[in-house]
Amino acid sequence: MGSLFKIFGGGGQVYTPPPIPAPPVMPVPDDTAVKAAKRKSLAEQLRRRGRASTILTDEPTDTLGA
Repeated sequence: MGSLFKIFGGGGQVYTPPPIPAPPVMPVPDDTAVKAAKRKSLAEQLRRRGRASTILTDEPTDTLGA
């Protein structure tokens, strides 16, 4: 019975695997960037709520029906 390497002509060639890239860093809940994004999101939500967010014009004398 023959060798597997002789069948494929394994003439001393050495296989080198491709380099493996470093895994990406996963964000953690205590990360400062995550906390800053959460703070910004909450501030935007607070700005969008209430009566002040429903005013459509900058001039209080301008009425919509006139």
